[in-house]
Amino acid sequence: MIPKVKFYDLTAAGRRILNENEVCTFYFDRDNLRARGGMSHIHEQTLLCGKKVATKGLPADKPINPENVFYLANEARALATLLQDKPHPNIIDYFGLVRIGERPFIIMELLDEEQDQSSRSLGFPLPVDEVLTIGLGIAKGLHHVHRHGLTHRDVKPSNFVGTKLIDFAFCWKHGLPIVIDGHQHSSGTSSYFSPAIVSGSEPTIQDDIYSLGVSLFEMLSGKSALPPGTDPHISRNLLGSRIADLAICRGLTPGIAELLFAATKTTPEVGVMRESGFSSCRDVIRFIKSLINVD
Repeated sequence: MIPKVKFYDLTAAGRRILNENEVCTFYFDRDNLRARGGMSHIHEQTLLCGKKVATKGLPADKPINPENVFYLANEARALATLLQDKPHPNIIDYFGLVRIGERPFIIMELLDEEQDQSSRSLGFPLPVDEVLTIGLGIAKGLHHVHRHGLTHRDVKPSNFVGTKLIDFAFCWKHGLPIVIDGHQHSSGTSSYFSPAIVSGSEPTIQDDIYSLGVSLFEMLSGKSALPPGTDPHISRNLLGSRIADLAICRGLTPGIAELLFAATKTTPEVGVMRESGFSSCRDVIRFIKSLINVD
């Protein structure tokens, strides 16, 4: 027996996208599996109207984990907040949260498969102009996130699909406690953490900017900015000792090096390490535009 679809929210905080009679039976098998993550799987679905969407939910072959449910609901809340008025060109679109049986699922935009594979593959380094285009789009998405009082907290190349930012499971609203309902509101992938996050400081927008800088470095150089096991406290500027790697990137200019250093700039005091060369993603956007001559 196929569980009935039950609707939590199809309004995206006021912007109605779907009606209940538009949603058909959802299927979850290998044929329509698009992505597999540690906490969730993404499947392609087709609505009765013919529109293709994606469902993101807990893996069907694993027990329901309350912590994973927490992060899935957290992602839905964040996306509903960010997209309450209209879609944003640099953020994956959100259509609603449903329950199928006992499992919650986010209904979201189905991203282009070719775009998905090109920007999330491990085929780094990428051409400089492509990295700058991706960086500009992600900075615009992050600026929208920050304007709503949120930080993404999991900025990394695998969460960039073309110029769209995805995976808001760890998104955090300023002013809220780090522990909510007994769940530790943790950040994403440690190799992209800023030294401030490693020190246990409360997240700020500079931490997202830092992670973006590290991501751009990886896409340009094809190397990790922070090798596994390296303590993020050891260097005033984590890219400083790796700048020779950038020399192998075609088209590298002093301006691009300045972009990377400014995004990852930190103060030398252990436990402080929060100073950024960019005060906001608006500064990042302006700087990247100056590099590619875009208004």
